[in-house]
Amino acid sequence: MDYLNKELVSIIVPVYNSSAYIENCVSGLLCQSYKNIEIILVDDGSSDDSLDKCRILSQLDTRICVYSKKNSGASSARNMGIEYAHGYWLVFVDSDDIVKVDYVKHLVDGAYLSSADFVVSGIQYWNTQTECRIDKVYENRLLEDDNLVECIVKYRIYENGGPISKLYKASIIHDHSICFNENLHYAEDCDFMLKYILFINSLFFINSVDYIYRLTPNSLSHRRLSLISEEMCLLEMQKRYQDLSFKFKEYTLNLYKASIIQYYLRVLLGIVDSNLCINDKIVSLQSLVYKCKGNYTDSEYRLYQPYCINDRILYKLLWLGSPFMILIYAKLIFPILRFLYKISR
Repeated sequence: MDYLNKELVSIIVPVYNSSAYIENCVSGLLCQSYKNIEIILVDDGSSDDSLDKCRILSQLDTRICVYSKKNSGASSARNMGIEYAHGYWLVFVDSDDIVKVDYVKHLVDGAYLSSADFVVSGIQYWNTQTECRIDKVYENRLLEDDNLVECIVKYRIYENGGPISKLYKASIIHDHSICFNENLHYAEDCDFMLKYILFINSLFFINSVDYIYRLTPNSLSHRRLSLISEEMCLLEMQKRYQDLSFKFKEYTLNLYKASIIQYYLRVLLGIVDSNLCINDKIVSLQSLVYKCKGNYTDSEYRLYQPYCINDRILYKLLWLGSPFMILIYAKLIFPILRFLYKISR
């Protein structure tokens, strides 16, 4: 295929205190086999030398543009990237992640092969502490109209790294003023995806795995929830699914309830990792148990099992209503299992 005649792809990279990773990330982007790209680095008020490194990198290749702003979160940085993007397609990459040489090529090829408005690829999760690597792979498949939400539920797209490993059509985003909600501290990427889905006619899965999602303590995606914002996040997500139901009638409730489970698990981990005393953690977990069991029946509990095995165990303990066992598993048993796995490799 003649890539020179294909449309420009804007790669938007929010950067925050990523000095240790940004050079590796950008190096992978510059080596892309698909050459018609622009790389938009948006520094979100880093306190390290990330911005300086971004500016040095921009001198190596004219396709790199650097912007900086006051710290206000990844959503704000991504929105600035969208504002300055010139591409026909948009791609999001986190600054501590790695992409393979054909990452953009495979996404664009998928778009041209299927004429889809939205392309989703596989992803590799790399835990840098355990060196464990897990691939999430899709089969090649085109979805149109009513089948869209059915497949989103089936393949758990909302669990798959947020906006990354996906190709978006810029005109849809600009024409409908789609942006990341800067007031959400969790699920803002899921919210963005759902707003985008409202205006697409087709989605194409590709079976390539070209995005390496680095799991580190400082990862953009590993920040813990502020429990104060919990109710606002739930209400905002519920509103988004109500909007979605106007277009997709049958699977909207399933999609909402399945993704809310992931929200509960993130809140759970936020409580476990917080600085609260043991008694306060148990009280907070009991409150979470009450909310979870109040929103799901026994049959729904069995239906909406999380994708990740560790999440399944935590969800089981949450459903059983055992805050003490949740703490024991998350703080003691799981770290031991992770250590045993590491030394066995």
